[in-house]
Amino acid sequence: MIFKIPPFALQNANGIAVAEPIGNKLSKRTLFLKELSMKPIILFIDSRDMGGIESHVLNLALALKKQHHLVEVIFWRCYQSQAKHNFGLQHHPIWPLLLAEGIPVKSVQGSISTLLKCVPKGAIVHSHGYKANLLNKLLCSIGRWHALPTHHNGDLGKGLLRIYVACDELSSKLFHPISVSAPIYQRLAYGGSLITNFVTLPERDALERPSQSANQIAFVGRISPEKNAEGFCLLSQYLDGQQLHIYGEGVEKELLSKQYSQHYWYGQQNMAEHWSKIDLLVMPSLEEGLPLAALEAMAHGIPVCAFAVGDLPALIRDGVNGWLIPKGDLKAMANRICQWQSLGDQEKLKIRKQSQAIIKIHYSVEAVLPAITNIYQQVSLKPSLLG
Repeated sequence: MIFKIPPFALQNANGIAVAEPIGNKLSKRTLFLKELSMKPIILFIDSRDMGGIESHVLNLALALKKQHHLVEVIFWRCYQSQAKHNFGLQHHPIWPLLLAEGIPVKSVQGSISTLLKCVPKGAIVHSHGYKANLLNKLLCSIGRWHALPTHHNGDLGKGLLRIYVACDELSSKLFHPISVSAPIYQRLAYGGSLITNFVTLPERDALERPSQSANQIAFVGRISPEKNAEGFCLLSQYLDGQQLHIYGEGVEKELLSKQYSQHYWYGQQNMAEHWSKIDLLVMPSLEEGLPLAALEAMAHGIPVCAFAVGDLPALIRDGVNGWLIPKGDLKAMANRICQWQSLGDQEKLKIRKQSQAIIKIHYSVEAVLPAITNIYQQVSLKPSLLG
């Protein structure tokens, strides 16, 4: 779902950005896209583990590569928590996936001088997350590149993190930022563009799987207070002690996995290997933007039962492709889970189809990537001193 397209972009009757063929000649837009494909696009990120931002960067890099753009991913730093150092690269979860597709990946090891050397002049540096955004905006005038910050934080954080996020959002007024959810876009005073998260559709239709092969009630995400993994665990008291399934890492995992050891704790996983086991995704988050886990689940035909926070009400139509629950009401959430489990195969299939359909129409690569390349066009036409 794309809420704001740059004013110069050509659009079809449905409001989707398109190129304009004129006879046998290429339009200015088409010619520019050819020129854009020759301009380096650097996806810049600071990351320790896998999460929504990292999945977004992976999806974007793969989509740009498929359209023959010169794309590279640069990490600000490699952390000791990641796998052993090897020829300058740490094995962050997305690195082997990028390298397998021929997308260059490197770390600048927290060095500003190395970053300035690695980014070609005139490149588009598309940063993700508050630290990468701040560095990108601070250094673009020195490196003479075009800075494009993207804001993902549905949760403002606390203490020092909250200050960093506030500085990031305030400084983006000098640039053309991208917001991935409506609440973030509102916080940025509707500056820049609102372009939602997106996902790559599975190659094999997930609806073809036997219904009995998917039976997990699952939580997928960061194990942290705002995601409310503990609330998910507490649902079992309303579900006759049913064992639940938790995928992810985070600051609360060690404590919660001991306190609620009756449930299955998988840690960080490549979810492409696990979606086929999940019957229903439950998201009791207390704060959200537009979580990629929800989009990925629905792309695989898995409905989502979630608290009505962030942009989830824009994604989920209650009772049609999932369920929205008043924030904090675990008993109501458990009732919806029971309702889902009581449905017959045909009734479930109808909801699964609705879940997948909204992703294809509004949240797929095909639906969203044209708007991102339009932003690249707009940014690259500005002086590099301010992105």
